[in-house]
Amino acid sequence: MDRKMCLWGVAAVALCVLMGSCADRTRLMPDERVAEVNDVSLVYEVHGEGRPVVLLHGNGGSHHHLDTLSAQMVRAGYQVWALDSRGQGANAPLTEYHYKDMAQDVFCFCRQFDIERPIVYGWSDGGIVALLLEIMHPGTVSCMAISGANITTDCAADPEVWATFTADSLNPLVAMMLHEPNISPEEMATIQCPVLVCAGENDLISEEHTRMIASQLPKGELLLLPGEDHGSYIWNNPRMGEILLDFLRRTPAEGQQAPELEFVCQLDVTTAPSYAVGNTTKGFRNVVPITGGRFEGPRMRGTILPGGADYQLTDPVTHHTELEAIYDIRTDDGCVIHVRNIGLIAAEPAAEGQAPQMYFRAEPRFEAPADSPYAWLNNALYVCAPTTAAPGAAISLRVWKVK
Repeated sequence: MDRKMCLWGVAAVALCVLMGSCADRTRLMPDERVAEVNDVSLVYEVHGEGRPVVLLHGNGGSHHHLDTLSAQMVRAGYQVWALDSRGQGANAPLTEYHYKDMAQDVFCFCRQFDIERPIVYGWSDGGIVALLLEIMHPGTVSCMAISGANITTDCAADPEVWATFTADSLNPLVAMMLHEPNISPEEMATIQCPVLVCAGENDLISEEHTRMIASQLPKGELLLLPGEDHGSYIWNNPRMGEILLDFLRRTPAEGQQAPELEFVCQLDVTTAPSYAVGNTTKGFRNVVPITGGRFEGPRMRGTILPGGADYQLTDPVTHHTELEAIYDIRTDDGCVIHVRNIGLIAAEPAAEGQAPQMYFRAEPRFEAPADSPYAWLNNALYVCAPTTAAPGAAISLRVWKVK
């Protein structure tokens, strides 16, 4: 089957879903509940315990289109909140729809039920809603995954198929798709959480558009699925669940992200020949006199003053060496800053037949005058690591602030 035929098939299925949304299903199923939020009623289900996941379905659908994904997430130890979007599913239909209203619904829903920093998955229109939720309310979402979403209306893989799919402009859900969304690159750049952007090879949304979405997200990750269409890997298919769970395994949970580092400066240090104190009750003591050098970074530059030293202590059993370098630096505008740098050199275990890797990291502590332009150095922790020595330096260290 060629790509054109695949797209027509996808459009036919989507039209069936859309027409099915016009039926007003007033009777709730056993696990369904109703929440009154943002001046509308939303039918939803909640299952499981653990980190919260919010599932958002596509245009004209219902949360039941994501039942397979929901069951997978519950079995994996998550608490799943599956919503019918306003006017769709088991909710009473409306005469007008807007994606931003749906995003506000989800925000109000999360606040009403104290759903803190959920994972959000959105399929098709649900993906649009997920993006707008984080744009309108930054920090609401911990991470998200979207499938077959678009951020502008010029998104079709095949304009002829898209025109047929959206021909019923009197349907208010179709009318929304014809005029929305209109999300700018500047708005996309405000989304700071990790986002997995998925689409099928035969998706209604063009590959070019999907790639654009991922490229505009600061922490966007693209996944294009060969042989899949707009919903083949989602509806009654465990593949999307497997993809989402893999993404979550690679994306640290809230509070488990590694801290970010901000470059402060590079220290290019000159030294004199070392001398040994010898074996002590604590290990072998060696001293490396510091004779000078330079430092430079975005906010500070200057001279390393002579007179300091690196006091090294080597354990006779582990051969680990503890470092304690104590010295002063003077900025080019005359401010003297005291530095005490505590570090460790250790040989990390290596595979058989391979040379051990050396571990060398240190924690510099700065004491700057409180009334100086460098007082900011007193208010953070720092780490440093060796780099290729600059010309004339015995050792060069790059220093970062832990944010």
